[in-house]
Amino acid sequence: MDGFKFRGGSDNGGDFIYQMYRRTPSGALQLFDVDFNDYVHPPRGARGKFRLNGWSPHYQTTGVYDGKETTTTRTRAEYQILKLPGNADLEGRLFSQQFPIPGSQKLGNPKSKLTQFISALLNRPIVPDEPIDIIDFIGTEFVTSVTRDENGDRIYCGIAWDVIDPTKTTLAPTVVAAAPLVAAGTDANDPFAEEDL
Repeated sequence: MDGFKFRGGSDNGGDFIYQMYRRTPSGALQLFDVDFNDYVHPPRGARGKFRLNGWSPHYQTTGVYDGKETTTTRTRAEYQILKLPGNADLEGRLFSQQFPIPGSQKLGNPKSKLTQFISALLNRPIVPDEPIDIIDFIGTEFVTSVTRDENGDRIYCGIAWDVIDPTKTTLAPTVVAAAPLVAAGTDANDPFAEEDL
């Protein structure tokens, strides 16, 4: 697959199997079993600093929409809490968020939640068919707020990509798609392009 893919593995074609691709201290990509003792549910709205710690292998979920059964391919992002003011006891712990994989397994559709998240990390839109591999973003650090929804005894936490602070984002050294693209019809030598208006 071109562009959006996992170099270290492929679709497992089934349910989430509680594993994550993470980087070893030497920077190598490795598949780890998840230890749920490391996972927490941070409070809704808490603003902190997080690291994208891993991505799960792809898995599938089935649901019924408008009376029709559909299957969706998904992945989970794993975040490590680096700093969470008022919740120091949660620092160093993990939580995860589920993302549907965009159609044809490529980023670029601005309605895709995964595209919105990666675009926020890059601080720019993703061009359709741009060769971005989300696995390269493991190790990226960013500041944002926690989202949290509860449904009975289930708690779903994640991060709000629409309030990621681009001035406090440090992309992983493996990210190769960081340079902004010059849009058609703009002057790359415009002296006001970098100026805050």
